[in-house]
Amino acid sequence: DFAGSFILAVVMRVLWPFSAAAAPASQCWSGDFSFPKCCLAPGQGQDCWYGSYTYESCCLSHPVLSAADLAAAAAPDHWTCGCPQAAPAEGWSWCAARQAAMLNWDLRNLYREYLSLSVDQVAQCPMGAVQLSLADAFWRSAAGGGAGAALVWAEEMLAEVLRQPGGLARWVGSGWNPFFMVW
Repeated sequence: DFAGSFILAVVMRVLWPFSAAAAPASQCWSGDFSFPKCCLAPGQGQDCWYGSYTYESCCLSHPVLSAADLAAAAAPDHWTCGCPQAAPAEGWSWCAARQAAMLNWDLRNLYREYLSLSVDQVAQCPMGAVQLSLADAFWRSAAGGGAGAALVWAEEMLAEVLRQPGGLARWVGSGWNPFFMVW
């Protein structure tokens, strides 16, 4: 089941990370062609694929993280995404998403907005993107489908952030706690 697989994946990444070196960046993502928009949004990804850029090669095979994702994951201060700060009256806010996650609110409306974010917007908050990707994997798994692309992305990002000293403790203390979803 998804909960068991997720917990095992986290433990495996803490105990045995992929390697000491950072993962290479995927060449699939640029500008508005982001992983959420191309791999997770139903029916919106058709414009993303041409030539060797396919759903299978970009969404289901490592590496899946953009260069911007990797740079953000390596930054020492990415854990809270610059929050707390007042959420804007309109438009996307990682702080609003973090508040919803911390309070275990329904993330589906925020998730719909997440699907339209650019590469740079996704990279502004690695742990928020992990949270929403794991929510996608959980929802798809609970509906009887496979966790798919979202779990591939989340697993690779977790390997990057948990490679940092104290990564698991910093993740749990950040307010981005996906463990609420699996219980």
